[in-house]
Amino acid sequence: SNDEYKTASAGNKAPVTFLDGWSGGRVGGSAGQSVRLACRREMFVDYDSRIDSAPIKAEIKSPVNISVTFDYGANNKYSKTMLTDGNVGQTCHVGYITTDEQYGSGDKDGTFEDANSFYIKEYTGAYDNTPNDCSYILHDVPAVSPVRISWRTTIEHKGGATNTTAWLYIDNVKVQIAK
Repeated sequence: SNDEYKTASAGNKAPVTFLDGWSGGRVGGSAGQSVRLACRREMFVDYDSRIDSAPIKAEIKSPVNISVTFDYGANNKYSKTMLTDGNVGQTCHVGYITTDEQYGSGDKDGTFEDANSFYIKEYTGAYDNTPNDCSYILHDVPAVSPVRISWRTTIEHKGGATNTTAWLYIDNVKVQIAK
């Protein structure tokens, strides 16, 4: 879903579905390894990426806090000119949605708390390498069905005649009621 590095890949990308209920735009995956988000910048315009999990299988009977833990790694590919290069990082936002709707890469729908975001700029991530781990609490998740965990990535803005694709690889997602 438009997750490869290219000279040009403009616009919000439509969602694709995979893994029995997951969906996203500007995403990719490798069987038996991990999935990745691919936010993008082209000269003066930035493009987000997004992935939403399959619905949580357990029924939520009253509002709860949910712990989301996952492994991740990041990488990027960029062009450079004599005046500037496109070596930039990205910010990941972790949240949830309460719908089966599939969202495109630039859609911001959902509940995303500021505390559940992190900036990353590193070069160790790959489909077979997610060396970092993190855990976030999603607060007051309502008693509705479905509930899906969401990740959005936004590229670090930098103007200039260059382009960048920044990847965030995620794997080993664990979801449980927070104590």
